[in-house]
Amino acid sequence: MIVTDEVSGAPVELTGAPVVGIWHRTLVWAVDELVKLGPDQLNSLKVRAGEHLAAILTTSFMGVAPFQVDTHGGPDLLFDLSEKRPQFLPIPQSALTAAFEVKSMRGSFREFDSEINRTNARGGDASGRSFLLRAQTAREILTQARPLLDSAQTGLASKVVNPDATSRNIFLIVHPFDVLAVELEHPVLGPFLPDLGYLSDIDSVWVLWVPDHLTMWSREKKGWTDLMFDAMGPDEIPPQELSPLQAAEVRFLSARGDKDGSPYLFKIRDHEP
Repeated sequence: MIVTDEVSGAPVELTGAPVVGIWHRTLVWAVDELVKLGPDQLNSLKVRAGEHLAAILTTSFMGVAPFQVDTHGGPDLLFDLSEKRPQFLPIPQSALTAAFEVKSMRGSFREFDSEINRTNARGGDASGRSFLLRAQTAREILTQARPLLDSAQTGLASKVVNPDATSRNIFLIVHPFDVLAVELEHPVLGPFLPDLGYLSDIDSVWVLWVPDHLTMWSREKKGWTDLMFDAMGPDEIPPQELSPLQAAEVRFLSARGDKDGSPYLFKIRDHEP
């Protein structure tokens, strides 16, 4: 399949792009594994920054929950690789642990969403409020994210105690109402994305394009893989209201006793005149 790049007009070859898929209920399993960490570590995951989504998805693809979530200035997520080491993940054989630093693209929506919550809490009326959003290409978005990714690389360098035995990785969250990628209509995004080779000390960069696209850049492979987490059996009925990740998020927030809601629980509806 060949499509055209939105900026350059050059053809983009989608056929042959690497894809890894997992069963959608793996996300439910991941939430139940994360709950076992206990309230201190569970509550340290910042919902508005999307850290809980990063924890759910990394647990799903790693096949094991992190044994440590940052509560005192360490890596945001730290995994033990002694039992699970998925072959499709670009983790060096010498690594005994895998550390993740979680970042989210900045934009106006989450502050807009917070202001609505504050207005409602005061008994006010937030109807009629709006915000401005400019659609961009996924390549543009990740090019703009370079300072954020550089910061994450620097942060991991200072937080990882034993770099020779620890795989260093970044998880970036892109909310569509903060920065909207025009390619989200396509089932795969990897072929549209830029090389991140300037991150010389990072093994992989995972990018969640909320709510249902996940891509992973590998320094070893010098390219991108699309990670799909919505696979269903032939007899399963696709959910009508929530995406698989949103359903897992609801389960997570319920288990944590969180009553503040989440900016990632949304649905886009066609405008009806």
